[in-house]
Amino acid sequence: MLRGGHFAAFEEPNLLADDNFSNFVQYTDMFVVFQSASQIGKSFLALIKRYTLTQVTMSLVKIIFLLNLLLAVIIGILWKYGHKLQPESELPPLKDNWWAKEAKTNFLADDKVHPFKISVSEKVLDDLKSKLQNARYSEPLEDAYFQYGFNTNYLKEVVEYWKTKYNWRDHEKTFNQFDGYKTQIDGIDIHFLHVKPKNIPLLPLLLIHGWPGSVYEFHKILPILTTPRENSSFGPLEASQTFDKLMSRLGFNKYYVQGGDWGSIIATHTALYFPKRVNGLHINMAPIATKGQYIKMLLGSFWPSVLVEDKDYNKLYPVADKFIEALSETGYMHIQATKPDTVGVGLNDSPVGLAAYILEKFSTWVNPSYKTLADGGLTKKFTLDELLTNVMVYWVTGSITSSVRFYKECFLQYHLKIMSHHFINVPSAIAAFPQELFFCIPETLAHHQFTNLVQYTNMPQGGHFAAFEEPNLLADDVYSFVQKVEISKIKK
Repeated sequence: MLRGGHFAAFEEPNLLADDNFSNFVQYTDMFVVFQSASQIGKSFLALIKRYTLTQVTMSLVKIIFLLNLLLAVIIGILWKYGHKLQPESELPPLKDNWWAKEAKTNFLADDKVHPFKISVSEKVLDDLKSKLQNARYSEPLEDAYFQYGFNTNYLKEVVEYWKTKYNWRDHEKTFNQFDGYKTQIDGIDIHFLHVKPKNIPLLPLLLIHGWPGSVYEFHKILPILTTPRENSSFGPLEASQTFDKLMSRLGFNKYYVQGGDWGSIIATHTALYFPKRVNGLHINMAPIATKGQYIKMLLGSFWPSVLVEDKDYNKLYPVADKFIEALSETGYMHIQATKPDTVGVGLNDSPVGLAAYILEKFSTWVNPSYKTLADGGLTKKFTLDELLTNVMVYWVTGSITSSVRFYKECFLQYHLKIMSHHFINVPSAIAAFPQELFFCIPETLAHHQFTNLVQYTNMPQGGHFAAFEEPNLLADDVYSFVQKVEISKIKK
């Protein structure tokens, strides 16, 4: 077309109408073409009939045999040498980042670490109450439950609880029971918790949360990780750089790092860029990343038993089913990776909308089968207080828009390519939870990316929010991994 855009019938009705008439004439002409093609097909069949059935059969057998032989040779070559298709290149150089609006030359730098207590103003809480009181709802489809997203019938119950029973001040105290701090790094304020264990050797562990989780995810696991145990010596790029600077500022020259969701990707980048400082990497989300892994996954779809054991089959196969499952749960990702500020405006203005958007993930990301339940299974692993406190972290800070921007800034740059083109050489561990949202690589594929895989654990239960859902299982796995690494150091 000469002009016009997406809304063709609205913008250029005459052009669109003319084109429809033109297509009608073309279809009439195509009918004649199809009739001619039919005659050609009949002539071709007559030609084939000149050969005997035996000759045709033998020719087909030979062709099929040769094709299978060729396929077997190609598969054998790719299986053995596929990983060499992705030679390791140099890491992209680290930049001198600056994130403040004010120019660096005019900025009053402060590299001190300041104690910080969370204290949300009454004005913010009063505004929240007003918005909750005047919320508007759309009616859900009958018996749709969570299959179309957050069911608004149950959302009304959640909001009623939020208005009448939830007490932010109680959970503010939960945050403040841990030592909180703020510091400026590269022009932005970094809020973090620095929890020190008592009466046990100190081995620094950097915990990194993901989205739509928050630092509140760790309120269950922090006491576990900082409690002495018998017979144990516990001990995406700019973020990893910032966190490494944080660990340096805290006086840690070497440390362990653990993460899930975005935390796993940031932690992996940290291990890539600072291998001399990272004692070990522990992640509970390990998606397929390298070309070698993708090749073997696809080849394994023909003979799964060659690649994975029966117990690991459901982690990758059937590939088509896994792809459809991932596609059905990643609509949010496409929005946030392209137009984060658009969705951010609505979520930042409506506490009810924000709750629906975030809490829906704590249904299907914990267990996909929960979408057939009227309440989305939200309280099977969490209390409403816990879930709403996580929502409140985004509401009282007004940070939902900046949090979803992380997707656009990552996907449109080279961050994910770094993981796919480089191997992780530091001691590593993977905790594979059965209901993890994305492809969870089996141990047989993990070695393609993690050259020093010390530990791989198939967890008995749990989903995407491991630290929030199964803090004891995750803490046990971290302890076990750190202990193995520390023992290996002594042996050396």
